[in-house]
Amino acid sequence: MENSIVKDVEKIINDSIKIYELGGKTFTNANLERVITKDKAREIVFNDLSSIVELLKNELERFEKPLYVNIESYNKVSVFSSMDTEKDREIPYSAKIEQSNFRFSSWYNYEDFVIAIRSQFVESADSKDLLQLIKKVSKAESVELEDDGITQKVKAENGVSLNWGVTTKPIVTLTPYRTFIEVEQPESEFLFRVRDNSFALFEADGGAWKIKAKQNIRKFFNEKLKKEIDAGSVVIVG
Repeated sequence: MENSIVKDVEKIINDSIKIYELGGKTFTNANLERVITKDKAREIVFNDLSSIVELLKNELERFEKPLYVNIESYNKVSVFSSMDTEKDREIPYSAKIEQSNFRFSSWYNYEDFVIAIRSQFVESADSKDLLQLIKKVSKAESVELEDDGITQKVKAENGVSLNWGVTTKPIVTLTPYRTFIEVEQPESEFLFRVRDNSFALFEADGGAWKIKAKQNIRKFFNEKLKKEIDAGSVVIVG
């Protein structure tokens, strides 16, 4: 039975692959590639960094070392092994989080803006001041704005008893939740604007926060995997 199968395979190969001699050169109508079969770990995708740490510690010896923790961006980390004898790598784990839900450069009404600031930003002095300001503006019966492109002067009037004016800070420093929850969230500068009882934040740091976020992720892994890093079993890259 086995000899019959071998003969059938040889016949298929001989019938499908042709060799030609043209002008003293040899040509074939097929490309031969080596078929490599090996056991590989299926990638597991997490939404946190702690799970990667736990699996690395428990399964480190089952992979070609060192393992590399690749900090791809502020919201994605992957782990890949060293090359094996076939110059191939495994990618057993990765972690990814979704983008922040806050819509920068978009206008919010009072209630939605308050909910967003309280739920999607780390509480700080600037965030408290911002909430106090918009609370006053939202309660006013009439609001006048003077905008020179850098600062805004807000004049609010409530009936005949209250008339106040304030110059809003052109730039506010806030800390949105934009990277993995286990690490310190990077703060950023935002341009705050008021328009017709609507409020908006415009990013004003040119994306520098993304670099800081990657640095914070590196710090997390350096602390949690210190033993493995010192032993040369794990390398942090990216």
